[in-house]
Amino acid sequence: MDGKRNFLLERTYTIWALVLIVWSFYRASFKFPEIVDELIFKPLVFLGPMLIYVLKKEHRVLASIGLQTGKFFRDIYLGIGFGMLFAVEGLIANSVKYGQFTFAPLISVSGVNILIATLLAIVGAFCEELLVRGFLYTRLKENYHDEFKAMLVSTSMYFMLLIPGIFAVSHLVGVPLLIFIMTNIIISMANTMIFNETKTLTVPVLLHAFWNMAVVLYL
Repeated sequence: MDGKRNFLLERTYTIWALVLIVWSFYRASFKFPEIVDELIFKPLVFLGPMLIYVLKKEHRVLASIGLQTGKFFRDIYLGIGFGMLFAVEGLIANSVKYGQFTFAPLISVSGVNILIATLLAIVGAFCEELLVRGFLYTRLKENYHDEFKAMLVSTSMYFMLLIPGIFAVSHLVGVPLLIFIMTNIIISMANTMIFNETKTLTVPVLLHAFWNMAVVLYL
């Protein structure tokens, strides 16, 4: 049993390492517009290897990675509610960073801009949540038989996936970097606990998307 568990854990870590290596190389080597990064390359890199493994190697259904809609509308309401709380957190982080509190976004917002930003936030959140919560966390929990350990490890793995963007794209340092790290750790753990209760990714994706929007508009 331990041999099988170790084998499955190795496969889980291998999928994560493959995504991390390819994504790091892509971030360091190519400078495409963000819309290309988020709508084309992130889905390919984050979801491609994982979906091939789940469907072709594990022979498991998509519900095993949180893609189910049993209580979709309830989850939509919950996601919007929790997401607004994290949007407020973005405003608070903005006030810490700039020394004043303001509702005015940092970028020029038009109908087109906000539509594109919303699309990028949702797609980015979906890719990250499906990989980290839907796949990594569930497989770690199944094999470690320890929810807390699986949450800590998957959160650490998620943070490692953020590093290429921090240094190759955002170039965050000092207080903004600290805010970014702490808020993402909090969101990751909160999303894991919510996913544990709901068994679906709808709420975590919406919560994550609201935070992405807060980062774009206020950080």
